Amino acid sequence: MKYLLTITLALSSLTVAQELPGWGVYLGGGLGSVSMDAEEGTTIGYEPALPFIGVSKGLMLGVPLVVSVGLGKRAYNMETDLMGTKWTIGTTIDMLDIAAYMPYPVGPGFAQVGFLYGSPQNTGTMTIDIDGESAEEDLEDMDMDPDYGLVLAYGYPVTEKINVNAGYYLGLVDHGDSESGAMTFNGLFLFLGYNF
Repeated sequence: MKYLLTITLALSSLTVAQELPGWGVYLGGGLGSVSMDAEEGTTIGYEPALPFIGVSKGLMLGVPLVVSVGLGKRAYNMETDLMGTKWTIGTTIDMLDIAAYMPYPVGPGFAQVGFLYGSPQNTGTMTIDIDGESAEEDLEDMDMDPDYGLVLAYGYPVTEKINVNAGYYLGLVDHGDSESGAMTFNGLFLFLGYNF
């Protein structure tokens, strides 16, 4: 019982001692991809996803929590060889992202674990490169389900007001169909944040 009380007090002192950030803004980008069963000869890769921009606010709801709302992206890249012709297709989908995560002090910064929900804006871009010739097409009226998943990140304070966050997003929603099979989004991100 004594050990359980000691562990509980130690963990609660970590959460109570944290100073929550007030309002903040962030700007950044990422490299998005998907996990899927690709056909033979098809390679799935990372596609740049720019920009991510939004606002954040620190809250105390029994535990420290940071909530953010902003414009984000989901992206992926596919490369395949069709009858001797190399095709590279990069897709970027616009999202309205809402995230909630708990910061834990680790070293000079904070480890962050949380949840991200993305509402599709039914817009995006598709870049098609066929043997070195590129064309970009705007995607409109896309019929896509919302996306949600887990976020694991680390925030490093550069100054009292400026921080850098880097992390990984693991999507939990299957956006595939009967032809393509299972497809979930994932990716890396890097944000520069400013707290007021």
